[in-house]
Amino acid sequence: MSVVSGQWSVVSCQLSVVSCQLSVFTSSLFPVTCHLSPVTSSLFPDYL
Repeated sequence: MSVVSGQWSVVSCQLSVVSCQLSVFTSSLFPVTCHLSPVTSSLFPDYL
């Protein structure tokens, strides 16, 4: 069981790193989409 839990901790660590990279990627893309798309700006007026 220790091997399985060790592999699961490695997988969960990799997943957290991937989700962190995705959040940074989407946060860097969001202002660009907001400027490029007037539909996005009209849909999310609170974020501007």
